Amino acid sequence: FYAKPCQSATAAAATTTAAIATTATTTTTTTTTT
Repeated sequence: FYAKPCQSATAAAATTTAAIATTATTTTTTTTTT
């Protein structure tokens, strides 16, 4: 899966971004305090 270091970094960044987005959405939905 980890063909190139750059691809690995991109995949990791995408996963992290998705996780942050999910957490942010959950937090916003649960507690509407921006």
